[in-house]
Amino acid sequence: MALVAFGAVGAVLIALILFGLVKLLTGGSSPESPTTLTPITRSTTSVTAPTTTTAATTTEPTTEQTTTTTTTEPTTTTTTTTTTTTTTTEPSVSTSTSTSTVTQTVTVPPSGG
Repeated sequence: MALVAFGAVGAVLIALILFGLVKLLTGGSSPESPTTLTPITRSTTSVTAPTTTTAATTTEPTTEQTTTTTTTEPTTTTTTTTTTTTTTTEPSVSTSTSTSTVTQTVTVPPSGG
Protein backbone atom coordinates (compact mmCIF):
# COMPACT_ATOMS: atom_id res chain seq x y z
CA MET A 1 0.00 0.00 0.00
CA ALA A 2 2.91 2.34 0.66
CA LEU A 3 4.03 2.16 -2.98
CA VAL A 4 0.58 3.19 -4.17
CA ALA A 5 0.60 6.24 -1.89
CA PHE A 6 4.01 7.44 -3.20
CA GLY A 7 3.25 6.82 -6.85
CA ALA A 8 5.78 5.78 -9.51
CA VAL A 9 8.47 8.22 -8.37
CA GLY A 10 8.16 6.97 -4.80
CA ALA A 11 8.49 3.36 -5.94
CA VAL A 12 11.71 4.16 -7.82
CA LEU A 13 13.04 6.09 -4.83
CA ILE A 14 12.35 3.16 -2.45
CA ALA A 15 13.97 0.72 -4.88
CA LEU A 16 17.12 2.88 -5.05
CA ILE A 17 17.29 3.12 -1.26
CA LEU A 18 16.97 -0.68 -0.90
CA PHE A 19 19.62 -1.22 -3.60
CA GLY A 20 22.00 1.14 -1.79
CA LEU A 21 21.47 -0.62 1.55
CA VAL A 22 22.12 -4.05 0.04
CA LYS A 23 25.26 -2.80 -1.70
CA LEU A 24 26.49 -1.21 1.53
CA LEU A 25 25.90 -4.41 3.55
CA THR A 26 27.54 -6.72 0.98
CA GLY A 27 30.61 -4.59 0.41
CA GLY A 28 29.54 -3.31 -2.99
CA SER A 29 31.98 -5.28 -5.14
CA SER A 30 32.12 -8.67 -6.78
CA PRO A 31 34.25 -11.17 -4.79
CA GLU A 32 35.62 -12.81 -7.95
CA SER A 33 37.79 -11.21 -10.58
CA PRO A 34 36.74 -11.80 -14.20
CA THR A 35 38.21 -14.86 -15.89
CA THR A 36 40.68 -14.19 -18.69
CA LEU A 37 40.21 -16.41 -21.74
CA THR A 38 43.24 -17.74 -23.58
CA PRO A 39 42.80 -18.20 -27.34
CA ILE A 40 43.50 -21.60 -28.86
CA THR A 41 45.97 -21.47 -31.73
CA ARG A 42 46.40 -24.05 -34.43
CA SER A 43 48.86 -24.04 -37.32
CA THR A 44 48.86 -26.31 -40.36
CA THR A 45 51.73 -26.77 -42.81
CA SER A 46 51.32 -28.29 -46.25
CA VAL A 47 54.29 -29.05 -48.50
CA THR A 48 54.14 -30.10 -52.17
CA ALA A 49 57.27 -31.12 -54.08
CA PRO A 50 57.87 -29.56 -57.52
CA THR A 51 57.23 -31.64 -60.66
CA THR A 52 60.16 -32.16 -63.08
CA THR A 53 59.78 -33.26 -66.72
CA THR A 54 62.72 -33.71 -69.12
CA ALA A 55 62.48 -34.49 -72.85
CA ALA A 56 65.52 -35.04 -75.10
CA THR A 57 65.45 -35.03 -78.95
CA THR A 58 68.38 -36.26 -81.04
CA THR A 59 68.66 -35.95 -84.83
CA GLU A 60 71.43 -37.69 -86.87
CA PRO A 61 71.85 -36.62 -90.51
CA THR A 62 72.58 -39.29 -93.14
CA THR A 63 72.84 -39.17 -96.94
CA GLU A 64 70.07 -41.61 -97.68
CA GLN A 65 67.89 -41.62 -94.62
CA THR A 66 66.88 -39.21 -91.87
CA THR A 67 66.26 -40.71 -88.45
CA THR A 68 64.63 -38.83 -85.63
CA THR A 69 64.83 -40.30 -82.16
CA THR A 70 62.69 -38.85 -79.36
CA THR A 71 63.30 -39.95 -75.80
CA THR A 72 60.90 -38.98 -73.06
CA GLU A 73 61.92 -39.68 -69.50
CA PRO A 74 59.21 -40.67 -67.02
CA THR A 75 57.57 -37.95 -64.93
CA THR A 76 58.34 -38.11 -61.23
CA THR A 77 55.93 -36.56 -58.74
CA THR A 78 56.68 -36.52 -55.03
CA THR A 79 54.05 -35.48 -52.49
CA THR A 80 54.93 -34.96 -48.84
CA THR A 81 52.16 -34.84 -46.24
CA THR A 82 52.72 -33.61 -42.70
CA THR A 83 50.37 -34.86 -39.98
CA THR A 84 50.25 -33.36 -36.49
CA THR A 85 48.81 -35.46 -33.65
CA THR A 86 47.92 -33.95 -30.28
CA THR A 87 47.51 -36.23 -27.27
CA THR A 88 45.83 -34.97 -24.11
CA THR A 89 46.47 -36.78 -20.84
CA GLU A 90 43.97 -36.35 -18.02
CA PRO A 91 45.39 -35.79 -14.52
CA SER A 92 45.35 -38.79 -12.18
CA VAL A 93 43.64 -38.42 -8.79
CA SER A 94 44.41 -40.82 -5.98
CA THR A 95 42.30 -40.96 -2.79
CA SER A 96 43.40 -42.68 0.41
CA THR A 97 41.11 -43.26 3.41
CA SER A 98 42.33 -44.28 6.85
CA THR A 99 40.09 -45.25 9.77
CA SER A 100 41.32 -45.47 13.37
CA THR A 101 39.29 -46.76 16.36
CA VAL A 102 40.22 -45.78 19.93
CA THR A 103 38.60 -47.56 22.89
CA GLN A 104 38.85 -45.95 26.32
CA THR A 105 37.65 -47.59 29.56
CA VAL A 106 36.69 -45.32 32.47
CA THR A 107 36.19 -46.85 35.93
CA VAL A 108 33.90 -44.86 38.24
CA PRO A 109 34.25 -45.60 41.97
CA PRO A 110 31.00 -46.43 43.77
CA SER A 111 29.32 -43.50 45.39
CA GLY A 112 28.88 -43.22 49.12
CA GLY A 113 32.15 -44.38 50.33
